[in-house]
Amino acid sequence: MIRIYLDNCVYNRLYDYVEVSDEGDNLFDVLQMDHEKRAVLKIINRIKSGIYDGAYSFMSEYENNRNPFEYKRSEILKFLHYCKIYVPYDVKALLQDKIISFMNNYNLHYQDAVHLACAVYADCDYLLTVDKRFINAYKGSEINIINPIDLEPEGDI
Repeated sequence: MIRIYLDNCVYNRLYDYVEVSDEGDNLFDVLQMDHEKRAVLKIINRIKSGIYDGAYSFMSEYENNRNPFEYKRSEILKFLHYCKIYVPYDVKALLQDKIISFMNNYNLHYQDAVHLACAVYADCDYLLTVDKRFINAYKGSEINIINPIDLEPEGDI
């Protein structure tokens, strides 16, 4: 079974809303976001139904708790609890060297490095994110970091 870890920007993508500008110069971005939303919903449903193993961590909870919108926080918390695998804060000390390595070797932000270390620790096949910088920065071989669209192509949605 495929094991996946979704970072928080994936869950938050479901609540992003952008209108097409009058000039239409952001049409591609709007369509991309819509495609990502549909892929994320399908992935969450597959986690819920047991087709995929989902994983999340203490960092997922931390970031979600900082969301200023109560509705989004409570909905994302439901999504997190569909996941069967949880990486608790207790293992952060064990992951500290890997977190620092990811930050230094791939120029990752701290929270991205923590998500990555937790996903590797949970033995995930994929870490899903909609953060292009994160996807492009990681060049390691321990896990595949991809956009949700790449796990659930348009034809499967």
